[in-house]
Amino acid sequence: MLKSTSVEDKVYVMSQLPSEPTSTNTNNHSSPKNLEPLQSTPAVVAENEAMRWVDVAESERVTSQKSMTADGQASDLQANSQTNSQTNSQANSQAAPLATEVPNGWLSGSLPNVVVPQSRKLRVRLRNSIGSKLFFYVLGGALVGLGGMSYFFYQTLENQAETKIQDKLSTKVETIQTQLAKAEQSVVSLASAVQTLQRQEIDDPEAYRDLAFDFFKQRPELTMGLGFGQTPNRIVTSRQWYYPYFYLDQKVEGQIGQLLPSPYQNVRYAELWQEDRYPEQDYYKQLVETKQPQWYEPYKWYGIKITTYAHPIVDDRNNLLGLATLDVNVTAIREQVQDPVLNDKGYYAILSEQGNVLAYPPDPQKANELVSHKDIPQLDAIWQKIGAEKTGFVQMGGNYWAFQRVDGTNWVMLAAVPTSVVTNPVLASTFASALGAGGILAVVVLLFIRRLNQRLQPLLDQCDRLAETDSQRLKRLGLENEAIGFEQMEIQNADELEIVTKSFQQVTTRLDDSFKALEETNKELEQRVEERTLELKQAQAATEKDKQTLQRRALELLREVDPISKGDLTIRAKVTPDEIGTLADSYNATVASLRKIVTQVQDAAAQVTETTTGSAAYIQALSVEASRQAVEMAAALHRIEDMAEVVRTVGVNAEQAEAMVQQAAETVQAGDAAMNRTVDGIQTIRATVAETAKKVKHLGESSQKISAVVELISAFASQTNMLALNASIEASRAGEAGRGFAVVASEVRALAQRSAEATEEIRQLVAAIQSETNEVVVAMESGTEQVVIGTKLVDETRQSLNQITATSRKISELVEAIAQATVVQTEATDTVTQTVKNVAEAANKTSAEAAQVASSFDHLQEVAQSLQASVRRFKIS
Repeated sequence: MLKSTSVEDKVYVMSQLPSEPTSTNTNNHSSPKNLEPLQSTPAVVAENEAMRWVDVAESERVTSQKSMTADGQASDLQANSQTNSQTNSQANSQAAPLATEVPNGWLSGSLPNVVVPQSRKLRVRLRNSIGSKLFFYVLGGALVGLGGMSYFFYQTLENQAETKIQDKLSTKVETIQTQLAKAEQSVVSLASAVQTLQRQEIDDPEAYRDLAFDFFKQRPELTMGLGFGQTPNRIVTSRQWYYPYFYLDQKVEGQIGQLLPSPYQNVRYAELWQEDRYPEQDYYKQLVETKQPQWYEPYKWYGIKITTYAHPIVDDRNNLLGLATLDVNVTAIREQVQDPVLNDKGYYAILSEQGNVLAYPPDPQKANELVSHKDIPQLDAIWQKIGAEKTGFVQMGGNYWAFQRVDGTNWVMLAAVPTSVVTNPVLASTFASALGAGGILAVVVLLFIRRLNQRLQPLLDQCDRLAETDSQRLKRLGLENEAIGFEQMEIQNADELEIVTKSFQQVTTRLDDSFKALEETNKELEQRVEERTLELKQAQAATEKDKQTLQRRALELLREVDPISKGDLTIRAKVTPDEIGTLADSYNATVASLRKIVTQVQDAAAQVTETTTGSAAYIQALSVEASRQAVEMAAALHRIEDMAEVVRTVGVNAEQAEAMVQQAAETVQAGDAAMNRTVDGIQTIRATVAETAKKVKHLGESSQKISAVVELISAFASQTNMLALNASIEASRAGEAGRGFAVVASEVRALAQRSAEATEEIRQLVAAIQSETNEVVVAMESGTEQVVIGTKLVDETRQSLNQITATSRKISELVEAIAQATVVQTEATDTVTQTVKNVAEAANKTSAEAAQVASSFDHLQEVAQSLQASVRRFKIS
């Protein structure tokens, strides 16, 4: 009978060998049975090994049948043992019991329990799967690369937005600079014209007034008013102070001056000495002090916020004659910067050299007042950052600020754009790109892992079947809670290949241990049999025949089981009713279990070999494909580098073209300056001709007056002659008394005749002078018309040059845009190049990992082949 005293401690079996003799009677059959603790037997070890590797997919019915069969064998073993024990007790009642001990430690804790719940195994497998590791490694590396690329992409887009803001600001600054430069040039030309008239000693105030009005009619954009003023008696010497000034009517109360008649009814004229006392104003005092051209800080003039450009008028000795000024209404400047900066957001602002506000679109009402940056917190903060820098870009207060100084004025123009206008589109583009690339990469990796798992799944299922424990078979021995099985696998950090390799290594180790245990058991049994035989010989002669029989049966058993040590598992020992029969029955059960184990190991090794062979080919194909992709990526990289070199060449050519266009623009500007000087000279000639025409006209008028006087003298001479004739007649009537009077009358008559002749000569001379004067007047008028025509031609030429300048500027902008585009293309090409490099590196890494996986499959195949070689030496059929 098989009895278990404790399912948690040790298993006891009832020994069927003879007990210690109680008397010398050899026929005593009442010797007690010894109850010995069974640490382990080869049969139990083999049975446990067989149960460890039973397929978990086997049905409950088959398991129950096998369990019942095993229980029946155990009952037969008990009955045989009892029969043999009784027989031997009769033969040798004093013989010592045969101890069937085996080495300790087989069931006492050296084989820890490795039965793992199914849910836990699934979690461990999912966590430590080679597919999961490969997925996380590849996806993690890709995400790091995508993160770097996304950051670089974000920085590139942000830099492009910053560059765009700065470019727009530069365009605005260039527009303002161009208009202010025209204003400055107009003032310089006015100063030069006044200097020319002064050098010709023209002292007529009306001539200077007309000159100022001519320049006002040709005023550049932004101009509100224009004029010039003299220092005491230096230009119009007949006056101490003189300042003709024309300006556009601003429709405000309190304006000075008078409106001009049509068609200039929107223009006012003021003489600033009489109406403004200009010597007392700061704009006059500052220029007299510095004698340098300058832009003034904005100020209020009769309720109008203006800024003024003043240029000194000097003579040939650099003595100050006066100043020419041009006023700009700040409102006109503000209108130039009303449009938004970027994406219909942001604004432009202009500050003077000292920080006074010229334009501030967020608060136009405040900009109309005399305020500085200190009155507007945002402008005050950025003003502190600007300092003495000419251009820059900063981020503060939730805005991007670009600033640039206006040449010639040292004004600061600002462009403010909310950071959200730049960052939101950039973040959206970056996130969308990274998300799309990450999703595509994740799908590709998952498809690859799915394919790999499909190839590995049959092998893993076989390992699961080998690692499962048949709990029903453990129960039939009462060992369901006993620590039986292989050593616990270190699966916490193992993947599928490591699990399979470890499983087959432990199978091989267990088989080797089982073979060694069988050999040791054989040796121990031989030793025990010899000892028992010797004891029986020494017991008494009466049992000699039985001892010889027992020895003979033991030798027969050894001869019967000797082929088992050579691998023949088809041998079955003959079962007899004696003790040797019990051992033979145990041998038969052990060999049967071992045969089942070897059969399962052979099947598993064959399936492992087949699976690894197929997977190795797939992994090898994957490695070859990854290598091919790496080569294609390298070729694509070379083509992209060639394209980048072409883009750089285009950029260099664009820069050279831009330099040539800039040189042409400078040449056109020089021609425009020469034209301006020509216009100034023609204007001077025109003024001189006009003055000469006036003098000739005055000369004609004077000659007409002389002609009238001559006519009067001629009339006087005729009357004198008539009086002398009458006096002669009267003297002749008087006779001798009137003779003296007659002589006098005759002389008077002669004098009157000579006076008449002289008067006639004078009249003829005056007529000739009048005729010549008329011819000179006609010639002067023709010359004036020619001067006007020449002025118009020069103006047309200057306009053509201006059009050429504008066209050159547009060409320069286009070339600059091309250069910028090539820079952006170069950066994009560099980015693509780096991306292709990263992909090539990833392909190389994938190839290396595939090669490593292939190596692991080769190693696994070697292990399977070694296992097949180990079990092939067993004969099972």
